Amino acid sequence: MLVVPDGFCHRERHFEVFLSHPDNHARRLCPYSAVVFDAVGTIIYAEPSPAEVYCDVAVAQGWQGTVEQVRERLPCAMRSQFQTTLTSVASSTETSSPSGLLSPAPLQCVNQDLEHRNRWRAVVASVLRELDSQTCHVVFEQLWRHFGSSNAWRVFADVEPAWKWCLDHGSLVAIASNFDSRLQQVLQGHSLFAQATRVITSAQVGAAKPDRNFYRAVAEALRVAPDNSLMIGDDYQADYEGARRAGFHSVWLDRGSTPSNQADCLQTLTELPQWIVDRSRRCSHSA
Repeated sequence: MLVVPDGFCHRERHFEVFLSHPDNHARRLCPYSAVVFDAVGTIIYAEPSPAEVYCDVAVAQGWQGTVEQVRERLPCAMRSQFQTTLTSVASSTETSSPSGLLSPAPLQCVNQDLEHRNRWRAVVASVLRELDSQTCHVVFEQLWRHFGSSNAWRVFADVEPAWKWCLDHGSLVAIASNFDSRLQQVLQGHSLFAQATRVITSAQVGAAKPDRNFYRAVAEALRVAPDNSLMIGDDYQADYEGARRAGFHSVWLDRGSTPSNQADCLQTLTELPQWIVDRSRRCSHSA
């Protein structure tokens, strides 16, 4: 069952009234009924980094490795556990984020919390392979709790202006992520995200980006047509291409990149409002 945050019905009624009132038509510069944000790497990031946390927790339990070893091993361990080929995608894909570590690639199987937990347990065992099983279990439990806490995550500075602009200009705003149910708790620690109409995770849906079934579930949860929705994320294949294949509009957030000639690529979310306004004007001129 998809999780509906408190106040959803009130916000949805307010949205319908907003659109129906003639005085508000001119204010609605956003042409999308819903703007959907990815989570890790798009609106939040881990601080300290996952590699640093792994190392600190493990060393406290007697591990004698280094943070450099964790940085080298962690991506490989994640690929081993999370990278699979989806029937809806031509080839297997990898995700990327500023941390490069905590945005799992698509899963073909039903992606429930227990599945996520077992896969992360295997990741920890691979990265900290020198530890005995009992100590590794202790470390894993600490890491699982840590990354399920809002204190482990920070909000990118460019999120709030873009988020509020979308709300102020008549769009529903939602979050859709390849995460598990811990994301709810993570987001609850950041007041900005209380305004999200819905928070949708692959563990709830039973499919993960870029699977069309994931995006179909997003559209159904928001009760909007895919072609009237915009997906924003830092993973080109999962967030940008996957959304487009499912009928969504999409824009790729390529943080830290050099300026690109690609029309649908942003370097920061600060650019999002103007990108939407420009897109709206182009559409109105071609209509």
